[in-house]
Amino acid sequence: MFSEFREGVTPLFYYPLFFARRFFYIYVLVVLVEYKVVQVVLNIVHSVLFTLYVIICMPHENRSAKWINVIGEITVLFAFIGVAGFLDDSDNEWLSIVI
Repeated sequence: MFSEFREGVTPLFYYPLFFARRFFYIYVLVVLVEYKVVQVVLNIVHSVLFTLYVIICMPHENRSAKWINVIGEITVLFAFIGVAGFLDDSDNEWLSIVI
């Protein structure tokens, strides 16, 4: 089942972290529906943390899989940063202070 991962403990956390990340996104979107800025900030922070995990741990054995995963995570991060541009003007003032 984990044949695509390097040996060690930290690569084995990839799937649990991946699914926890998806549940976190769902939680943020459902529970914090009235707080758009908080949603964006939490998603950006969470995406940065998972991207750092992928870059530092490099959990995949195959070199091309490693870099495809890194590029994919960076793309998701930029997508969340791009979402910040679509917030209302009153929200953008607060977001610029936070970021």
